[in-house]
Amino acid sequence: GFNDMGYQSSELERMTPEMNMLAETGVKLEWYYTASTCTPARAALHTGFHWARTGMWWEDVTSDSPWALGVGWPSLAETLRSGGGYATHLVGKWDLGHANRAYWPTARGFDTFIGLFGSQYDNYTRHTVGSVGGAFGGWELRDLASLDVAGGEAYVRARDVDEAYATTLFKERSIGIIANHASMQRAGGAAARGASTPLYLCVAFNAVHAIVSVPGSFQRTAPWRDAAAQTRGDPQVRTALAGALRL
Repeated sequence: GFNDMGYQSSELERMTPEMNMLAETGVKLEWYYTASTCTPARAALHTGFHWARTGMWWEDVTSDSPWALGVGWPSLAETLRSGGGYATHLVGKWDLGHANRAYWPTARGFDTFIGLFGSQYDNYTRHTVGSVGGAFGGWELRDLASLDVAGGEAYVRARDVDEAYATTLFKERSIGIIANHASMQRAGGAAARGASTPLYLCVAFNAVHAIVSVPGSFQRTAPWRDAAAQTRGDPQVRTALAGALRL
């Protein structure tokens, strides 16, 4: 909400130093409209159409939802890749359907995807949740490349990153994508589409969400104690939110 961004918060100013800097030196969107929940807002973001037009307005995609954003709606990634020659990557949340491979982000314009198909984690360090995943395993983290769909290969369950904090994992993967793209461009695009291939990287952190968690190691640091000292209201929830924002 309004009071959760440090640069305009009455209590969390020290929790979001990077966002504070961006707000001071960049452009602040102070008047805009969006949906109040995940799936409708993401449908609008990825298509450019109001969520009611795409049929994605009535509820969020859950782990066992059989429906998805219709394949007839071209995504921004598809348009940029086919029309502009972009390299396209999605890191973080998808939440637009996963019951069929044709719904996966790597079938909707993204070269690669690492993140979760569904809306949220029950814990930001637990990426493989076993039987809780529902009929289509929507709660588990996925690490996908285009070959998973085009080549018909099985998707990868990213069990090797279990216990990694989601925000850190998504940040590091995003930095790696940017660095790798820059390296390929300097090398003349030998492994890319061309020497001047533009990059579209969509980073959709799941933090913060309805469930908020921070790693135990962070709870023993000075920033955590600072967050606990600043926050008001429910100390456990509010401090966890402050910590997740800081991370």
